[in-house]
Amino acid sequence: MSQPLRAVSLGALLILVGTLVFGQAFEGNITMKLTTDDGTQTLQYQVKADRIRLDVEHEGMQSSFIVDGPAKKMYVLIPMMQAYTEMKLEDGPAKGSGTKESEPVVKKTGKTETILGYRCEQILITHSGKETEVWATKGLGRFIQLDPGGGTASAWERELASGDVFPLRVIEKDAKGKQVSTMEVTAVEKKSLSDSLFKVPANYNKLDIPMMGRPDH
Repeated sequence: MSQPLRAVSLGALLILVGTLVFGQAFEGNITMKLTTDDGTQTLQYQVKADRIRLDVEHEGMQSSFIVDGPAKKMYVLIPMMQAYTEMKLEDGPAKGSGTKESEPVVKKTGKTETILGYRCEQILITHSGKETEVWATKGLGRFIQLDPGGGTASAWERELASGDVFPLRVIEKDAKGKQVSTMEVTAVEKKSLSDSLFKVPANYNKLDIPMMGRPDH
């Protein structure tokens, strides 16, 4: 999995948001379980209108990522330091590394499955010999790709970011057909969220990290 939902440490602060999301119809909390070779991890993904918050805990350290659509900014909160970093965002899909890559092959199989009460469609995405099986719904708005580490998004992330769909299950396999990671939504809770969840706490100090994120133009 290209790092949008991989384990996040303080040394891999989120420095790329692929797509700004505006006017999300869903408001509430989405719980995700990510399983990789590094183990299993639970992520909390909260959505309110055009703002998104992702809470991640890894190796005893917690980080929170806030995307503020109207301000076109993203904040990384570091609770153990009572500090945060800030970066400007761009509209539209994230730019690649500049290298020419083959386009992914996307196949909608026509198969459907109900997951947590949401009708999902199976999408198979093949790229560089690797296949990703995605079960996505239109009931939760658009998926925003979060990439800690600054790499380009994977094929399935780019495909989902370009449409009004959200993945409830993702299974990634390597070129030999071996399953290498899974992401599954385990709970969806529609509820009103406080605006304070999407703001930097007043007692946090701002950190300036050189070369973090896209350069301002």
